[in-house]
Amino acid sequence: MNLMLVSGVSDTITELCRLSELGGHVCIAFDDFSEAIKAYGREPQRFDLIVLDSAEADRTDGMAVLKKLREIDSAGAIVLMIDAGCSEAVVTAVNEGVYGILWKPLDTNGFLKALARREDELELQQKSRDEQGALVKEYIKLKREFGEVQVLLRKYEALLDKSNAN
Repeated sequence: MNLMLVSGVSDTITELCRLSELGGHVCIAFDDFSEAIKAYGREPQRFDLIVLDSAEADRTDGMAVLKKLREIDSAGAIVLMIDAGCSEAVVTAVNEGVYGILWKPLDTNGFLKALARREDELELQQKSRDEQGALVKEYIKLKREFGEVQVLLRKYEALLDKSNAN
């Protein structure tokens, strides 16, 4: 899984990258919110999960960044890190349709649960696409076979008509 981690706190980025890489995930970290927005704007589908710090960094409010990311791709899976007790940020996050919330100080257990949940969802989506592809192939095969049966049926009917005429 490809993760985008955005935080102005280098210790947070280091710890989250370490945890995600231990799980075999690719971690792309940004300590500059505007660079993260640019990267996401270029390739939003590149990132399977985004973890965004809601704290101000580089004089950019994380909640404003959340809204910009949503403008780029409203379906992106974004986990927002919020200071415990910041109910206004939680309301905004929920209204913006975040994938999840991590409490600060850093909730590593919550992070690992969010990773596992997203991994499961992506696996199910891939399985669904695979099954849909198999169903389409089966439909095409059955449609072709049905067409062949119809041709044979017309030939049989023509032979019946011909034998009844005699």
